[in-house]
Amino acid sequence: RHASHGPQHNKHNRETESYLNMFARLSLLRPTLSTVPACSVRAYGMRHTDKVVLESAAAPAAIGPYSQAILVPSSGQVHVSGCLGLDPKSGELVSANVAEQAARALENMQAVLQEADCSMADVVKCTVLLRSMDDFGAVNEVYSRYFSTQSGAEAAPAAFPARICYAVSGLPKNALVEIDAIAQQPK
Repeated sequence: RHASHGPQHNKHNRETESYLNMFARLSLLRPTLSTVPACSVRAYGMRHTDKVVLESAAAPAAIGPYSQAILVPSSGQVHVSGCLGLDPKSGELVSANVAEQAARALENMQAVLQEADCSMADVVKCTVLLRSMDDFGAVNEVYSRYFSTQSGAEAAPAAFPARICYAVSGLPKNALVEIDAIAQQPK
């Protein structure tokens, strides 16, 4: 019964073999990691676009297998990983106070954004993770200071980024708040 699989089976094997050969060739052609020492940026090759890994010494190092931020040059988008209220030197939480953690998290975000020549004004979307929704007001107060704009003596309407906020059961290092962002590089 199973002695012959017919022409379809042979066609499938040839297609599979062709894909495997293509992937083998691509792995030999893939650009290697290159470091640009002046600004701690690493460039990687990708299939349809390029991405640049951004790292800032003024922000805590990633505490897992992820990058502080990724810049997609073709779109000018900067994707900043979740920032915690960690001291950049010690890697520990700055305090047990949610407002202080939020402020430090946003300072860390600013440092990473600067590596892409961006500021908080370039942020278009944030995600805020809270250990408790009871901290929503305190975090909003700090958050609004980092994203509000001033024009002369009068306050201009704030162009706050789009945002979503979740309460979660836990965060790395038992933090009380974590904030990530997507920014658009200025043209």
